[in-house]
Amino acid sequence: MAGNEPAGLYALQTTLRRIRIVNISDSAAQERLQALVGELRTAVQDRFEQLELLPFRRS
Repeated sequence: MAGNEPAGLYALQTTLRRIRIVNISDSAAQERLQALVGELRTAVQDRFEQLELLPFRRS
């Protein structure tokens, strides 16, 4: 991220798509994962906008 922030943001975006399909048998852990993914998604989207990169693709 420090060397090439846009590339890092796109990598995080790809990772967020993959995390979305992870299922954990412990419902409390699954809820926490979803909350963390939501927070990360918001932070990545905000940074995309700050850097005026291509629009964040919601998926």
